Amino acid sequence: MISAVGRVLSLKQLASGAFLLGGGWLGDPTSDRRSYTMRQSSVQGNWTTACELLPVVGEQRIDYSWCGLEGQSIDDIPLIGVIPGLDGLTIALGFSGHGFALAPAVGRCVADQINGHPTLKLDGLSPSRMASLHPHAVETFIAEATGGDFLV
Repeated sequence: MISAVGRVLSLKQLASGAFLLGGGWLGDPTSDRRSYTMRQSSVQGNWTTACELLPVVGEQRIDYSWCGLEGQSIDDIPLIGVIPGLDGLTIALGFSGHGFALAPAVGRCVADQINGHPTLKLDGLSPSRMASLHPHAVETFIAEATGGDFLV
């Protein structure tokens, strides 16, 4: 996987030799709010960035594009662990764009946690840290992340 500081890009080469481009380019919700459509400016911006950083990408063509909901946490740090008061429920979400890179290690740690093994590496990622957030911080996060366009 290739990423670049100061650039919005996630670039992976597939076993077929094709490239999968991603990295936080915006889409728009459909009118029924059940799906998303890609912005042409996002497709072009992503393609341009990938070609600048790895010119061989420019020898390819775009087969299709898609977008979806990004699981973002309020502090851009994943929420991994048990939910206080909900016995038997362990979550791993809110990766804020870093899920692919972290998934193998997270999978191992969550498996260890579920099996009762010590998981000190997960302590700082506990979902219980959200309980100390001030309600105003949550409102600000929602307003900034949605541009004020949020249905309650």
